[in-house]
Formats: sequence, C-alpha cells, structure tokens
Amino acid sequence: MTPRPPSFIRWSLLALALAAAAGVVWLLPSIDRTLLMRGYLAAYLFLLGLALGSSALRALHNLTGGPWGDALRPAWNAASLSLPILLLLFIPLALTTSSLFPWAHGDPTNNDLWSHRAPYLNLTFFLARAGGYFILWIAADWATRLLPRHRGINSASLILYLFTMTHASFDWIMSREAHLYSTAFGLSVILGQVLSAMAFAILLSPLPATSTIPPTDRSRTKNLFNDIGNILLTLVILWMYVAFMQFLVIWMGNTQEDNAWYIKRGLPDHPTQTLAGWRIVGLLILLLHFLIPFFLLLFRGAKQYRPALSVIAGMLLGAHLIETFWLIAPSDEGRVPTAPQVSDILLFIALPALWFFAFLTFSLKPPKSPPPVEASHD
Repeated sequence: MTPRPPSFIRWSLLALALAAAAGVVWLLPSIDRTLLMRGYLAAYLFLLGLALGSSALRALHNLTGGPWGDALRPAWNAASLSLPILLLLFIPLALTTSSLFPWAHGDPTNNDLWSHRAPYLNLTFFLARAGGYFILWIAADWATRLLPRHRGINSASLILYLFTMTHASFDWIMSREAHLYSTAFGLSVILGQVLSAMAFAILLSPLPATSTIPPTDRSRTKNLFNDIGNILLTLVILWMYVAFMQFLVIWMGNTQEDNAWYIKRGLPDHPTQTLAGWRIVGLLILLLHFLIPFFLLLFRGAKQYRPALSVIAGMLLGAHLIETFWLIAPSDEGRVPTAPQVSDILLFIALPALWFFAFLTFSLKPPKSPPPVEASHD
C-alpha cells in the first residue's frame, strides 16, 4: 500500500477530536436533545447526499464514459463507500423519532390529519422502509462498482436511486410538515444531492492546475475542465428549474396549507411583513446555489481555470449545506427554536468531520494525477 500523506494523520486526529467533542455535548444534562437531533438530522442528510450523489454520478459515468468522470471517479468511490457508516449513524435518528416527527407522537393540533396516514407513517413501517433503503443503496453501489460495464445494472441503480430517495425525502423531510404535498420535492432533493456530490468531487479530486501542465497538453486539460464545468452548470440549472416549478405550482394554487411551508421559510404572506431571518437565508441560497454559480459558469474562462472552478464548487457545496438546514429547521416552529443554535453549528462541524475521516480512510492512497485525456484526431 502506498504510504499515506502526513496530512492524513492531522485530518484524522482533528476529525476524531471533533466527534469526541460532539459525544461529550450529547451527554451533558442541560442539552435540549430535541434541538440537538434537529441539527443532527440536517447534517446527516447533507452527508448522505454526498454519498448517494457520488454513487449515482459513478453509475451515470459508467453508462456515458468520458474523461470528465475518470478524473472525478476516485472521490466518488471513496464517498460512496461511507454508506455502511451512514447506516450506523442513522441509529440515533431511529431512537429519537418521536422528537423529530410530529406523526410519531401524535400532534394534538392535527390528530385528524395524521390519523388517516397512520398505515404509512408509523414507527414500524418507517424503520422498515429506512432499512430497505440502505440495503438497496449499498447493494446498488457495490453492483455498479464491481460491474461498471454492465449497462443494465447501472441503469437499474439510477432508477432505484430516484425511486428510493424520493420516498426517503418524503419520510425524513416532508413528513415533518403536516400540510405539505409536493410530488417534485423528492426530485429537488435528489438534484441537490447530485450537485453537491459533483462539487465535492471537484474540490477533492487531484485535478492539475493549468500552470503546472506543459504547454502542449494545456488545451486538452482546459477541455477537461470545460466539460466538468458544463456538467456542473447543467446540474445547477436543473436544480433551480425543479425548485422554482415546485414553488410556482404551490404558490399559484394559493392554499393556506401549502403556502405555509414557504411562509415559515421567510416568504411574506402580507406585503407589509418585515424581512424575516429565514427570508435572508432563502435569498442567500438563491444567490449561492444558483445566480452567482450560473453567471460564472457561463464563461469559458471560469470553467477552464482550476482555482475559479474550485471556488464555484466550494460555493455550491456550502450553499447546499445551508439549504439542507433551511429545509429541516423551520418545520420545528412551535416546538423548538427555529433559528440556528450552538448545537446545530457544532453538529455541522463534528458530524462532517467524522464522515471526512472515513472518506480519507477509504481513499487508501494519496492523490495521483488523473488519466490523460485522449488527443483529438480531427
């Protein structure tokens, strides 16, 4: 085995220290565990998206081929290998279901609303579905890893991912709201996961800086970066399209029940309503998750310049982390504080640090140069 780089040891110690700190905080008697688990759920879903999105992108590249995927594949492989660890990290959520989901303890204000959903939203079936999701995700990940050239398996894994993650998003996010109905919600979550996995791979993959490449090879490397940037731009547009269409359909329907989901997240229900904190977060997501990356990725120079592409990828990854919390936290209105708390910030540091330690462990080798891009025969 190739020796690990010295930075691996430093990152590992930092990750373990942060995870230990989170464990100590969990044991403190003064901690509101309901509030703590809200932050845990948001951080967990962010990390799950990196793993599942990486597995889906690898399956897509197995079907399409191309140098762009060869360069990003090591990061996808390491990230998707964390799925069994994420299965173990789901156990705290399974043990605290009643504090996260109103249907689990019978919301007294919506008893009639929850009662007709009881055959689906009950603890036994909820946990059985969660176990089924992970079994299918892990099996599909290993199948596409072991049989990369089998088109049927890779196609089936993508269809399976769309179906299972759609239902998982209904179970773990949308069921925290009593009145929200949206068939596009799952697709929006999936596109956010794939986009974040693409951005993560760009940041962590050993893509060379253009200045370090011999002049004879720079045009081919710029074409590689351009392809990666175009795929990132496509995912940004797709995510925004689905998110906006969901908003447009719900808002044009103009029902109090559906509109309440957006009102909780800062959209004013009256022209004189003052600017709310969650509206600022929503505007920040719009800027960092769509407007700024979309504008920058329109320029070929930004896509072909490695530092600029890395900055855009980092912006998208950070925006997706904020969006995940924005989807989760306002649903707790009336039960726990909705604004970010110290425990939320701690978990958004400690849990990703623990996951990143696993990512580094699964990387096995220090970064190496991506395979060369084939020369054009025009």
